[in-house]
Amino acid sequence: MSTEKLYDVFYRIARIGASELSDGGGPLGFDITTALEFDYIIQRYQCDAIIETGSNCGDSTEYFARVYPHLSIITCDVVDKYVEITRRRVGHLPHCTVLKADSPEMIAKYADVFRCPLFFLDAHW
Repeated sequence: MSTEKLYDVFYRIARIGASELSDGGGPLGFDITTALEFDYIIQRYQCDAIIETGSNCGDSTEYFARVYPHLSIITCDVVDKYVEITRRRVGHLPHCTVLKADSPEMIAKYADVFRCPLFFLDAHW
């Protein structure tokens, strides 16, 4: 991913979770350094999927979906309203899957599906 595109997408994602999160929401806790580190890992290990446990309102999910349209993006949450919000944001994209599930359930389901997935717990607290 070009650094320019990464920055452009990162700062254009709506911070939907801002009112409910300790860090004010935004992709990856609104930390561009973390976004750059993720990009390095994804490129270095040629990850073929991003599996996010805990989508909340989908700020990070939408970021990943826009930056990595060639990867499968799978996310889950246990709260119905977060699943619905995230589905509205990325559910129409063919490479995105949004599930109502807890983290261990989803990890077990996808542990052996991809060659080199990046598993990510998006914890704000």
